[in-house]
Amino acid sequence: MSSLRILIVDDEYDILEICKDAFGYEGHDVVTMLDPEKALKEIKSRDFDVVISDEKMPTLTGTELFYLMRKILPKDRFPSFFLSTGDFGIDIKHLKEEGMTDILIKPYDIDMLVDFVLQRTQKVA
Repeated sequence: MSSLRILIVDDEYDILEICKDAFGYEGHDVVTMLDPEKALKEIKSRDFDVVISDEKMPTLTGTELFYLMRKILPKDRFPSFFLSTGDFGIDIKHLKEEGMTDILIKPYDIDMLVDFVLQRTQKVA
């Protein structure tokens, strides 16, 4: 599989660093952002193959980020989008119907995360 451009959005610095190292080790180009509003600006200016976003963040939820991305990006530029959450109240079926690639239910370890994303991204690509 070729190298992916991956954006990871989470309000926890340690999680971003662990994810960046894990996906980077696999040979992927990884950008991390603590602030989902700044991430949205980055998404407007740069193409990504994959976006992984935490759900619960102070300024925007991952779901809100997903819907804002859908408004600003044309379908041919829309990346695979993975939402990371421990919230069992999220309507996974509806989000997938809206174009979300998949939901990552917490807790998970980093190897599971990398395998989960890469396997599903291969199916989408």
